[in-house]
Amino acid sequence: MPGLWQLVKVPKPSGPGQIFVGAWTVPRDRCSVVLKVQAAEGAVSGMREAVVVGRVGLDTYFSPHPYDPQLRSPLPYHAADLPEWDAHFPTHPLTLVRQTLARVGATAVLDDRFRALPPFTGPAPDGRAPAEAPRRRWWQKR
Repeated sequence: MPGLWQLVKVPKPSGPGQIFVGAWTVPRDRCSVVLKVQAAEGAVSGMREAVVVGRVGLDTYFSPHPYDPQLRSPLPYHAADLPEWDAHFPTHPLTLVRQTLARVGATAVLDDRFRALPPFTGPAPDGRAPAEAPRRRWWQKR
């Protein structure tokens, strides 16, 4: 079934470091299934970034975000975020989240009742939400 794979990084609310949050979202017409995983850097943070900047050089370390080159963020897009560095940092939180998302995406099994729900089609052409139909939860008997 089609699903959305998402991986974001956010600053830790207290102290240095980052939290990496990944999710698979499988949408249906009026609901979705979301599996979320997250991992935070520990007391020592920035090691991955320091090693990668030392190997690729500061001039190529930072680059525009591939989805929005105009994006300016407190946590910029950089080479250490790329998956090719995961093998060098097998216990880093980013690596662990990315590996977990890959494993789940390859092995997850959705209930047939969920799979049978109408597909997500997006917003109505005029931008308004479709009229509400009587709601029946997918797990309830007909």
